[in-house]
Amino acid sequence: MSKTLICSFTKNIVKLLSDEFKRKETRRKITTNIIQPLMQDMLSQYYSYIVSITVAMVVIILLLIILIILFIIKK
Repeated sequence: MSKTLICSFTKNIVKLLSDEFKRKETRRKITTNIIQPLMQDMLSQYYSYIVSITVAMVVIILLLIILIILFIIKK
């Protein structure tokens, strides 16, 4: 009996939360008050690391392409 009650209770909570998150106003509030400030904070703190990693990955990819081209020409 209690397992059925708990199952029913959790289903109701999940449905209620799902319906609430589907509302446009709720999504706008979440985006404006939670997601955007987090993203701005992360970008301001980690911008240099993101740029450094991106540049390093581009250099590695270019070096791999050059190595592949040299290997093909050498054959």
